[in-house]
Amino acid sequence: MLAAGVADYNGERPHSSLKYQTLAAWAVNLTETGDRLPSLDQLSHGLHQHVMGLA
Repeated sequence: MLAAGVADYNGERPHSSLKYQTLAAWAVNLTETGDRLPSLDQLSHGLHQHVMGLA
C-alpha cells in the first residue's frame, strides 16, 4: 500500500510547484537539460532580495 502511494506521488500526481509536472517528469527534464538545483546560498540570497523588496 505504501509503495502504491509513493508511485502515485512520484509518477502520477502533478505538483503545482513544478508547473503541474509529475516528479518523475520533472526529474527527467532536469537530467536531460543538465540543470542544477539552486544551492542554499542561492536560495537564501533570493529570499533576502524578496524580503528587502529588491526582487
